[in-house]
Amino acid sequence: MLHLVGSAPFADWQRLRAANPPIPGVERIDASRLNYPDAVEIGATVARIEKARIGFAAGVEPDPAAESTLQAMLADLDRLERLAARSGIAVELHVFGLTDEPGGSLMNRDLRLRRAEWLALRLTPTLEASGRARADLETLSALEFHGSARAALVRIDLQPTRPATP
Repeated sequence: MLHLVGSAPFADWQRLRAANPPIPGVERIDASRLNYPDAVEIGATVARIEKARIGFAAGVEPDPAAESTLQAMLADLDRLERLAARSGIAVELHVFGLTDEPGGSLMNRDLRLRRAEWLALRLTPTLEASGRARADLETLSALEFHGSARAALVRIDLQPTRPATP
């Protein structure tokens, strides 16, 4: 077994953590103690953004707390973008809308999309050239949150901006 300890560029960290198939001649790789620059701060910032929920009173009318939640999310997104750029990481936002039970499935599907688009439009201007935000209906069922709510939320995908070292 090969134990990796320390810090590596994000692309190398990602490749080594996935290392499938493993490095020739190495049976297994333990990369649990390998990190990338700013990993702790990036992880904490991603967690705060993903935990935030933009609430809606009805339709796509934000609830009274939405503006302060949005401002905190924008500040965290700005911080994430700066940290990610320094670490060779592109940020992709998947924005989801949620609905409560009343209404038919087509009406709720449309409302989920409109809520996701509402949030995506407000987040997109803050993204760097390497990042993007998109409203996402297809993977909504894969979210850990399976309740019903009048809200919009974000899941973040981090990808390297440059290839891993061969």
